[in-house]
Amino acid sequence: MDAFPVVYTRTRYKDYSFLIQPECVRQEFMYPPIRYVLQEYYIYKKQYREIIHSDGAYCLLGCTCYIDQLIEYHDALAECTLDEGGRPVYGFFGFIVPVRKYEQIPAFDLSLCADMVAESLIPLWNERYPKKQSAPVMQLPEKTVLHPEVSTTPVTLKNCHFYPDDKGLWDMLLHAALCQGKSVSYCSFMTDYKVLASYYYTHTVTSEDILNRLQREVEEHSAEHVYPELPDMPSTESQTLWDRIMNKFKTQGGNQ
Repeated sequence: MDAFPVVYTRTRYKDYSFLIQPECVRQEFMYPPIRYVLQEYYIYKKQYREIIHSDGAYCLLGCTCYIDQLIEYHDALAECTLDEGGRPVYGFFGFIVPVRKYEQIPAFDLSLCADMVAESLIPLWNERYPKKQSAPVMQLPEKTVLHPEVSTTPVTLKNCHFYPDDKGLWDMLLHAALCQGKSVSYCSFMTDYKVLASYYYTHTVTSEDILNRLQREVEEHSAEHVYPELPDMPSTESQTLWDRIMNKFKTQGGNQ
């Protein structure tokens, strides 16, 4: 399956940006689903998130994680784990796949991701002003998924689906995006309430506490916008124009 690598991270000296991306896809399409997930990376460490974002023409798929989580698959990345201030480096690492209604989905995993990151990041790591690289076409391995489905029923709020776990979601939503051409936006786990309350992702996994809070907010908002029923119009206002003309004619005739 044809795919273009996408790397959004930083080097030792240069702040976070797209280091490699395909020229055929705008950053406005790729950046929002990545940015929302990375907002949580200022708080927690050792996070891993999977992302799918498709508009029916292109599908962005990949993961967000810290560089040190990729070392077991490519030990040369050990030199790229801390920036010049000693802060752990994270990012988004994945691919853009043109949607062509495939019969299979890509077999994505961290080992494949680590090789791609090492090839694109290591040569730029010590440069102060690295130039963005154009993404070459790559071949992703494929796998067949028959009748993908999930075992849990989501809670649906404002046309967005919230799940208690991510079992089966990756395969099901990749199949929907790449094999059926559907628009999908998915994050495998999200706890940032403001992001969830924006209902950006059509499918996501979150905690029970946050889901209960979202449900309460929707119910309260709905209650505030219940309008009272309008009273019945007076009978004189509901008369037809012909009735009014006839009544006027009869009244004038009676006075003669």
